[in-house]
Amino acid sequence: MRNILFAIVTYTYWKSHEITDHDFKGFRFLFKPASEYFGIVVAIGIFFLILGILIKMTRDWQLIRK
Repeated sequence: MRNILFAIVTYTYWKSHEITDHDFKGFRFLFKPASEYFGIVVAIGIFFLILGILIKMTRDWQLIRK
């Protein structure tokens, strides 16, 4: 799950800023997120978090019912 979000952040940053080799080696792009995409990425992350919590709650509820 974390890997998917990391991939999304990296890809969106790459597309918006065209990361150079030097930036990629230094992992500097992690500390300056693309502001125009950052809100979208955070929103997707929160959505998946809520989705995961809902799925877990549903699973627990089904176990209690049995």
